[in-house]
Amino acid sequence: MRKDLLTILILTTWTTFASGQNLVPNGDFEQYYNCPTYVSQIDSAKFWFKASGGTSDYFNQCGSSYANIPNTFLGFQQARSGAAFSGFYVWNELPNYQVREYIEVALDSSLTTSGCYHFEMYINLGNTSRYTTNNIDVYFSDTLYFEGTGTNLALTPQFTNTIGNSPDTLNWTLVSGDYTAVGGENYIIIGNFKNGPSTDTSIYNYSSSTDFAYVFVDDVSLNRCLTTGLSSNNKETKTSLFPNPFTNLTTLQFDNSKKENCTLTLYDLHGKLVRTINNITADKVEIERQSLASGLYFFQLRTDRQIISTGKLTIE
Repeated sequence: MRKDLLTILILTTWTTFASGQNLVPNGDFEQYYNCPTYVSQIDSAKFWFKASGGTSDYFNQCGSSYANIPNTFLGFQQARSGAAFSGFYVWNELPNYQVREYIEVALDSSLTTSGCYHFEMYINLGNTSRYTTNNIDVYFSDTLYFEGTGTNLALTPQFTNTIGNSPDTLNWTLVSGDYTAVGGENYIIIGNFKNGPSTDTSIYNYSSSTDFAYVFVDDVSLNRCLTTGLSSNNKETKTSLFPNPFTNLTTLQFDNSKKENCTLTLYDLHGKLVRTINNITADKVEIERQSLASGLYFFQLRTDRQIISTGKLTIE
């Protein structure tokens, strides 16, 4: 993982964001594998998963029990757009156990070195939350991340929300700004990375007896900036994966004209390494299903020097 990456947060004037491809797949959470039947089912939203041992949630109008929209277990709330959103705990005041939850997604393509990217998401405070906080930030990672803790992750987010920009229960609050990439970032993790004493909190609902702050998240996007005077000559390696989805066998083709020794690693939704293929010197590699269960997986293709490509594949 990359730490201490350069961040530029600009909310005004000379930078505008591109209206092109959103690099966050299913950023509005409308696509799903299954309608959620209860809380703790973020994996039901296509491409999204949890980054820690917390139990992040998925809400949809088709959902039942506490996972229904608009009747969530935190109270009444409509989606900002469409019929779905995610949610998770960002803080609680228990002195001996600081509950944190996170959501993670693989970007559609790796970020390029010194490339400018405009990030946006909308947040809303769960109705029964006694507290609110502006510490809802984003960590960019070049590798898939998972840690089995239910407390705050020991990561330093490169993109931070503006001080005072705390969510309320009535509106969807915009969190936005620009990020300058180091290069090779493939994943984003959203949540509160601060410990209890460091989290900036305030009481929002004095009549609530709860001890936490809980947020809903909707409409997450990351687009290339259109920035005056800033350009990038970096070229991303083109790859093709066919067929995808597949049942028994798929082939990943890529540019390996230098005949470098490559390694392919495959991870499941929980970040568990499920397969490694070493010593790839050709310009393609076959991925066999073998004992893998049906579902979504993430792959990373790399040499000893750099990551060549990352992506997703689905086994039917």
